[in-house]
Amino acid sequence: MICNKCNGQKYYESSDGKFKQRCPKCLGNGELDWVESVLGAKESDLEKEFEKRRKIQEEKWEQEIVKIQSKLKEYAEQHPEEKENIEKLIKNIRIY
Repeated sequence: MICNKCNGQKYYESSDGKFKQRCPKCLGNGELDWVESVLGAKESDLEKEFEKRRKIQEEKWEQEIVKIQSKLKEYAEQHPEEKENIEKLIKNIRIY
């Protein structure tokens, strides 16, 4: 049976429409059996491990971004003529 949360699309858009997120009910399968329809699908151990490792990697990236932003701030202090451009750069650094 088709998932009633995502209508079989496997993903749904955030309320602001900026990104797509894996359906939390069917876990991106788009379909459910009758038990999953009532209770929701369960993540496999492999999916849980993948998600755990993804979060760890994301935290590492965030730490690296903080380091880079710090070095850029130091550079901006040493080179006032570039400060405005560097501040714009710092604001736009993100994990994608």
